[in-house]
Amino acid sequence: QITARATDVLGVSGTSAITPVVVDIPPSVTMVSPTNGTVLAAPANVTLTASATGNFGSVTNVDFYSGSAFLGQGVFTNWAYTRTLLLQGGEYHLTAVAFDSWGLGATSAPVTLVMDAPTVVSVTIEYHSASVQVRSGLAASSKYRKPLVP
Repeated sequence: QITARATDVLGVSGTSAITPVVVDIPPSVTMVSPTNGTVLAAPANVTLTASATGNFGSVTNVDFYSGSAFLGQGVFTNWAYTRTLLLQGGEYHLTAVAFDSWGLGATSAPVTLVMDAPTVVSVTIEYHSASVQVRSGLAASSKYRKPLVP
């Protein structure tokens, strides 16, 4: 609470009415899932989860971003905000932004998620028979061509 007191040159003073003052601290927000450095096979549905608490005002919503691109708003369940998205191959720098009932916002520390798209390998076999070994994580297709006869 604040009051103001003024005194004029004749020494007459007056005090204002008491005015309540609310000092709001922005909410706190943390990305819970995925954790920093997670690598997943793409494409895949990924659930983003953030934990947010208000310090004075209550948390009204949490938005998810990849860099500056808005991914969607979280849905509040079980004391966390979640959003499930279909993500394609690439690297995502994810943050959650929480807003409180006073309009203040706070951004979580970023987490990096890598959606690893499988490498497609095309193999052409030009012999009567051959075997091709493909390592895990690679997709392969093959064609058979008759050998050239001189």
